[in-house]
This record gives sequence, structure tokens and C-alpha cells, in this order.
Amino acid sequence: MATIEQLDDLYRFAIELPAHERDALSIDELYEQWRSTFALDEDVDAIQEALDAVDRGAPAEPAEEFLSRERAARSSGGSA
Repeated sequence: MATIEQLDDLYRFAIELPAHERDALSIDELYEQWRSTFALDEDVDAIQEALDAVDRGAPAEPAEEFLSRERAARSSGGSA
């Protein structure tokens, strides 16, 4: 996701929070909350891709190993 898209997504996330919750968060807390939600969505997508691959006959891999590899690839800017 490009930087502008991420900023737009963060902005939408903040706007959708209830005002009392949004107003109580610092920018750092807001970012952390958004990032954890974003990371969860990425994990769900990665798990679905793995399940689809297993359905196609690919060998299964322990979830912890798969997610660790996927997260490492995302944090380095690549894809697994």
C-alpha cells in the first residue's frame, strides 16, 4: 500500500471511531490501534491464501511459521 493510501486509510479509521474514543487517543495510540487492525487484516488474508493453497494440494505448514515468515516479508517490504 502506498504512503498516501495508508494515510487515507488511517484518516478513515480515525473518523469512524466514536468521538469520545478518538478524542482520548494520542496520535501514537491512534496509529498503533490502526496498525494492529491493519496487521490483523493482513494475517487473515495470508491465512486464507494458505488455506486455498492447501485445498489445491500444497503441503501444509504450521500457522506460527507461516505467519512469522509473512510478517517478516511485509516488514522488509517484500512478499513471501
